[in-house]
Amino acid sequence: MNRRSLIMPSLLAAMPALFVLALHARLYYPFIADDAFISLRYAERFAQGLGLTWNDGERVEGYSNLLWVLANALLYSSGVDLVTACRALGALGMGGVLVCVARCSTRDPLRMRAAGALAALCLALTGPLAAWAVGGLEQALLALLLAWALIAADTLIVAPHEAKRWSAAVPLAALCLTRPDSPVLVLGVLLGVWGALGPRGLKHALVIGLWAAAAVVTQLIFRLAYYGEWVPNSARAKVAFTAERIVTGVIYVFDALLHLWPLYVLALLLTVMSRQRRARLLPALGVLLLWSVYVLVIGGDIFPARRHSVPLLVALGMVLAIGLRQAFESKRAYAFTVALSVLAMVAQIGLTARDPQNFLASTERWELDGEVIGRLLGRAFVAEQPLLAVDAAGCLPYYSRLPAIDMLGINDKYLAAHPPPGFGHGRLGHELGNGAYVMSRAPDLVLPCLSQGADHGCYRSGRELLARADFRQHYRLLNFEGSEPYRFRSRIFVRTDGRLGIRSSASGMTIPGVFFAFGRASATLDAQGRIGTTLEPGQAVGLQVTAEDGRRWKAHTELSGTAKVGVEDRQITLTAGPAGAHIRALVLSLGP
Repeated sequence: MNRRSLIMPSLLAAMPALFVLALHARLYYPFIADDAFISLRYAERFAQGLGLTWNDGERVEGYSNLLWVLANALLYSSGVDLVTACRALGALGMGGVLVCVARCSTRDPLRMRAAGALAALCLALTGPLAAWAVGGLEQALLALLLAWALIAADTLIVAPHEAKRWSAAVPLAALCLTRPDSPVLVLGVLLGVWGALGPRGLKHALVIGLWAAAAVVTQLIFRLAYYGEWVPNSARAKVAFTAERIVTGVIYVFDALLHLWPLYVLALLLTVMSRQRRARLLPALGVLLLWSVYVLVIGGDIFPARRHSVPLLVALGMVLAIGLRQAFESKRAYAFTVALSVLAMVAQIGLTARDPQNFLASTERWELDGEVIGRLLGRAFVAEQPLLAVDAAGCLPYYSRLPAIDMLGINDKYLAAHPPPGFGHGRLGHELGNGAYVMSRAPDLVLPCLSQGADHGCYRSGRELLARADFRQHYRLLNFEGSEPYRFRSRIFVRTDGRLGIRSSASGMTIPGVFFAFGRASATLDAQGRIGTTLEPGQAVGLQVTAEDGRRWKAHTELSGTAKVGVEDRQITLTAGPAGAHIRALVLSLGP
């Protein structure tokens, strides 16, 4: 049977589900995970010839999705914007899953095609598939490769010939390059093939497994040679095997089950009914079992819309497709099974709408605010290249293109290699931090918490930094306001003696205009892209400086508009004129 006789009927059968998925994903758009921008930063730098790196001169594997990074880099090299690229790949991946689940041929009768269409429609109604079609991370690619592998495994079970192994070996090897924990999925598929075929299936499973193992070993050799590590830095920053992790993992798995139970119940009933084809369900059932146990052990996940449920839903979709085809072969069971499927879909629609995790994905937008501030910092300080320390290590470093410190350690070798006491007992992925280490790096900009910044620390590095006397002495909390693509204000600590700081000499000092951006004033870009503090008409700001030998300061301003400068008792006051002012710098010289 040629590919066209499979692809076109499958695509037509999946059309209703594809339409529903598009409408459903629209509810979450423009959601995109902050960690997606970490992958895109690596993809951009790789495409620019800077290697798979986070900063110049540093090699750290802060991504855990190599194939996804390379796919995005390839599209970027072809002229595609990276955010557009990851969204397009996500839509294609999740759409491809639905086509795989709806798989049929021109020889199938109408009700057999309807079985695949119903199974695909069930998946399109779930929050994880819809949200992660636009969420920017590798779940869509992972899901597509897993669906391909399950189809190949099913084909091998139906006709166990050596030639069929290749169709399963390729997607399973690619899975291992997509995520380092994909061997769990591979093992589930291979155990299912072995169980379905008995002793002769062992040989098929071992041969296919060797190709997957070769992919794992190849990436391991690269990791050791390039990064000098056995595991990705992101894994070291997150993974801990503790009782607390297991508890959160149990909650994660069972909470997902509570919000997806109609599909699980339908799959269970079809498994019981599918006596003749039950062996064909084993690869998907193996994935369901092993991946659930794995997610439970690692403590679940922190992202909205149940990211780690995506592989489970792909496996469920294959169980539904095979089970419905079996049920539809009986005219007596046909009407009952259709009614049961419709009831399951109606129930799933209600659960999807009420799922708080889906609500989080539909409302989380702070990453978009990070684009505004990142673009502002990148344009303002492209020449100085200040070192930026952040908790939100995705959108801010990506859009600013500035060298960065990831204060949560995902992209920092030192923090990942020096976990704090009690690691594994706090929030997954947010436990690392070391204020002394960050301070030793002398960052020029420190933006704790999320894109809006804060005057306090949300996580360990930020809390320890703000508790230090030397940090309070050398940093000032200032307001920055960007306008691209919309207006947004953030509070950022700026080092007074760093690349962006106050420059002193024997004859005076130059104070960058941003140091007047406190209170109601904000640092903005003027029409020429120069950073400074914008004052409204009549608005005044003051700054205290220190003079030696009782001498007084003489002041000269670099500004657009008009402003009056007052110097009294070491207090410098700037008052904007009737048209307002944009203060780029204040130059002080010592007078008699």
